[in-house]
Amino acid sequence: GEGHLGGWYQGLIVIRKNKCLLAKGDEWNGYTFPAVLGEGHLGGRATAIEAMEEVVGVEAEAIHIKTALAPLMLYNPKFSTFKNAVATLYPAYVNYLPEP
Repeated sequence: GEGHLGGWYQGLIVIRKNKCLLAKGDEWNGYTFPAVLGEGHLGGRATAIEAMEEVVGVEAEAIHIKTALAPLMLYNPKFSTFKNAVATLYPAYVNYLPEP
């Protein structure tokens, strides 16, 4: 949350057809994992699903977080302009991806 200067991001590592999904965003250069800055009113998994909806356009019903696998922590993720940002990425798979 607010204790980190760059914020705490929540997102997903998405596997689809034996490939890892990366997202291109307006806020960062290149491709990275879909994630958004957590705002505190939602839990980590719910925020991660929200990231997938916002950044990639996949509906929540199509997203399946693999709760048996531990989330991955990233420090100074590419999608943050702050040096002290942290991201928690939850492993997941999706039923479909939107058309480009």
